[in-house]
Amino acid sequence: KDSHIIKLGLWGVMAALCFILLALMVVFGLLTKPLRKLSEDMQLFRNSDFKLSSQNLQKGMNNWNEKGDEINRLGATFREMSCEMQMQYEKVKSTDELRKELISYVSHDLRTPLSALLGYLETWQLSKDKLSDGEKDTLVRIALENGQHISNLVEQLFELARLDSEHVSLDIEQVSLSDISYDVAQSLSLLAKTKGVTIDVVHPENDALLVNADLPKLERVLVNLIDNAIRHCGD
Repeated sequence: KDSHIIKLGLWGVMAALCFILLALMVVFGLLTKPLRKLSEDMQLFRNSDFKLSSQNLQKGMNNWNEKGDEINRLGATFREMSCEMQMQYEKVKSTDELRKELISYVSHDLRTPLSALLGYLETWQLSKDKLSDGEKDTLVRIALENGQHISNLVEQLFELARLDSEHVSLDIEQVSLSDISYDVAQSLSLLAKTKGVTIDVVHPENDALLVNADLPKLERVLVNLIDNAIRHCGD
């Protein structure tokens, strides 16, 4: 208790122990820092419910050196994997939205020719004794055209499968706009009549109006456009 040398020795040992402990804590912190960074990135990705956009994900995550030690390479790999998972998620989500949109469009497209088909067949059934042979043939022909239109729309449902490959084929051919316009107008004439609307096709004389297009898809565009115009006209 009274020895000054022993006291100094004890204080020196304690100081050395404290220094060693502090040095160990610093070394331990340096060694575990990459692990903490990796844990933060994983927690960030988890807290986002795996829905962070790729840009926000890259901003929020730590920077990793791919040429560093094993943990740095692991962090860089996790960062790339997270961004790739997010892009794949957005891709699947976009494909699913396209799928739903196409189903909605096709369902709408099916309603118009189906209504026309049923309307012409009902007219033929109710008035067949009063109609001439020419009028009967016209009703049956238009009903057949609408039936064929329905068949074409059903075929286009198979485009859903091709959406997965990001490829929707177009059958490009030379199409007469005047001919397709007359066909669309005739297929919608019954609906227009019920709404008190008259459809006229006007085009320049001596002009074939030929274009290169996919005939079924172009017809769908015109049918949708005119059908919506008729349904919202006069209300």
